[in-house]
Amino acid sequence: MANEDRRRWAAAVFWFWAALDLAAGASLGLWELSALWLGAEEALWFCREGGFSLGKSGRFLLERVHPAGWLFLFLAVLYLGAEAVSLLWSPAPALLMSKYLGMGAMGVGCLGIFLFCPDKDGRLLVMGALGTAGCLAALLAILPAVVPALPAPYRLRLTLRIDYNTFAQTVLLGGAAASCVLLARRRPGREWLLAGVWILCLPVVFLSASRRGVLLLGPVLAVVAWAAWREGLGGKKLALAGGTIAAGSLWGISLLRMGLERRPAGGLELSAGQRYAAMADGSFVEKRLAIWGEALEELSRYSPLQWLAGKGAGWNILLFDRREMPRLQQLYGSWEEGTMSAHNFLLADLLDGGLIRLLLELLLLGALALCLWGVARPSWEQAFLLCVLGVSGASCLISNRYGLWGDRFFWLACTGCLLLPLPFQSKEAQGDENPLHDDQRPPPRRRADLPPGGPAPGPGGVAGGDPEPGV
Repeated sequence: MANEDRRRWAAAVFWFWAALDLAAGASLGLWELSALWLGAEEALWFCREGGFSLGKSGRFLLERVHPAGWLFLFLAVLYLGAEAVSLLWSPAPALLMSKYLGMGAMGVGCLGIFLFCPDKDGRLLVMGALGTAGCLAALLAILPAVVPALPAPYRLRLTLRIDYNTFAQTVLLGGAAASCVLLARRRPGREWLLAGVWILCLPVVFLSASRRGVLLLGPVLAVVAWAAWREGLGGKKLALAGGTIAAGSLWGISLLRMGLERRPAGGLELSAGQRYAAMADGSFVEKRLAIWGEALEELSRYSPLQWLAGKGAGWNILLFDRREMPRLQQLYGSWEEGTMSAHNFLLADLLDGGLIRLLLELLLLGALALCLWGVARPSWEQAFLLCVLGVSGASCLISNRYGLWGDRFFWLACTGCLLLPLPFQSKEAQGDENPLHDDQRPPPRRRADLPPGGPAPGPGGVAGGDPEPGV
């Protein structure tokens, strides 16, 4: 395997295991191993590139980063720096250690895309890895409904982990990634493959009992349909695919529900229907309003300095363990220490870092929007980035723990928005794997080295290979 191909696959394998680890709650250490592999590839790349000048590295970055991306990177440094400083007065910095470990791994994964997968084929390879992980997670979740004796976290719901919301989010974005890859490849019969992806993923998201997953299904499918129309899938084919998805999904949901009902009693018994019934009676909204009300009440006690700089990183989590909250205890019962949070990334920023961090976060999102819409992108790529940003942003607005920067898909979307959608060509295929080192190129031939009679004529009949003027 060529060096370039090996590096691309290292990045794709990392993102495959990152998504599958999210869906299943564990990956038997394979995600961590893939991060080490990708980190080693990046270290080797930098060692080989060692010593390049500041000017050459600047050109290398300018080739790949959207102009608005520099504003985003500057604001990101300020935001993360403000969070790091707030650790100095944080009451419980240990609560955030898992977040920062995850952020380090995400930095490795994003750098892998930036260095090894900046072109169309590289981006599609990473998206294909995410799509494969999402579809595989859906298939694995279906197995207990087909084989009732298999263990599962819930008896009457399809999920690989107790946190069914994260599972549903991964399957949903995996379906979006697989759809966008199919649209980009423009293969014959892609409408049937597109329908097959959603006939697999849609029933699993529905039967996972994730209310936010079901609410986000419509917008994600609408964005995918828009991309399909923009990529040349005609109205008749699009309608046929939509009808097939609807019929196949209803049939799949019916069969899978019957399979779940055959499972032996035991485990958590709440069904998807019971979860969705809570949306009708308003208990879901009531719980969120109660949490946000407690957060706002805490803010009302802040001093002017605390409004400016907050109470330190992690306070939005520790707050719910330090205070008596009878209303929340009535709605939620008891909760494990360190698991409750403000359930809104903007409120979390305000509680932890004050107006400084909140303002930086809003400016960051504005710069990210400029990166997404400030350049013409292929419809399939724009649709995927919209799906990722929409799902991640909506999830962090109603169920935040570590904020946007603790969401793996948000890191992926940021990388995609920063990269310019240019068709970079492989330097290795051209005999020059190192695009930064101009001094490693062969020197020009001297006249004394040329054959008698001068250089051989090139295309157009002109010596040296230059075409004739006007050709």
